[in-house]
Parts: sequence; C-alpha cells; structure tokens
Amino acid sequence: MAMTMPEQEVATWPMPHTEGWRRWLFKSPLLAWRLGLGPIMGRMWAVITTTGRRSGQPRRVVAEYHVVNGTRYVWSAFGCHSDWVRNLEADPRATIQTAGGTLAACARRVTGVDEVVEVYLATRHNPFMWQLLYSVGIQPDPDDVRAKYDRLCLLAFEPTGDRTPPPLKADLVWVLPALGGGLLLALLARAVR
Repeated sequence: MAMTMPEQEVATWPMPHTEGWRRWLFKSPLLAWRLGLGPIMGRMWAVITTTGRRSGQPRRVVAEYHVVNGTRYVWSAFGCHSDWVRNLEADPRATIQTAGGTLAACARRVTGVDEVVEVYLATRHNPFMWQLLYSVGIQPDPDDVRAKYDRLCLLAFEPTGDRTPPPLKADLVWVLPALGGGLLLALLARAVR
C-alpha cells in the first residue's frame, strides 16, 4: 500500500527548515483550528492528518489545497522530503479536513506530466504558486512546467473507504469566548473605577 515515488529527486528545496520560532509559526494554524476557526480557515487550508512512519501516531500539517476536477490536490512547499509526505509514502491513508467537512482519503504522488500541468494551470494565479516554481528553478509558464515537472511535489487525495487517522478536534473552542468574557469584565471593572 506504499505510495510510489520517482527514483531520483531533481529539485533542491531552499525553503528554510522549520526549527525554533519558524516551527511554531508553521504549527500555529493547527492551534487556530483547535480554537474552532476551521470553518473560516478551511476554505483555503486543509488539515492533513497522516500516520507517523516511525511512531504510528497521528501527525498533522496545515497546507493549502485546491480542488481540480473533483480531486483535492496539495503542492508540498518543502518538496517530497517533508515529514508529512514521507509519512504518506509509508502509509498513504490520510484524513483531510476543510470547510467542506472531513474526508477519508488515500494520497498518491502525481507523477504524470499532463496531470501536473493541468493542476498548475488551475492554480497558476495563486501567488504561492509563483514562489514555489521559482524556488525550484521553473518559470511560471506551462511549457517550462511541462519540461521540469519532476522538480515539483504534487499530491492528490482521493476518497477511500479505508480507516484513516483521527481528525483534529476543535477542543479549544471555549478559549475565545472565555477570553472575550474576561476582556469584557476587565473593561467593565475599569469603567466602574
């Protein structure tokens, strides 16, 4: 059930490794989702839950997704060496959460040039797409994408009936109203003084 990968990766990924404050920055959307902001964030971003290849535990990442011809696609900004992509190599079953709901899915690496170009054409107006292309030495042109498509890491997520990792719960939804109530009480106490 392993996802097939090309034998050789052409691209080098100059994006900074996520350590220290960068790691917190990249994990902060998960906190926002737990706070109950999933319906807002999920219009553009998906929470992808994979199974850790070593730990066997649920692992989560937030990534921008695109729906093209009914299939959910995700470009991996850090290439196929990202932990979440490597988790999917070991076990392609994933849970995808968007504003539209939760989907049990099976991931596959898109290796066909025609499909890569089709998804590029559907997503090319996204500023992130231009940054991604330039980071691997591809011009934002369909012909250059066609010629160098193997430098990109694109994953497709298709529905499955298989058991997938548990979705991320909005278990901190109480925090925002509690903070709002505390702020209101502080403002009232200050006005009374």
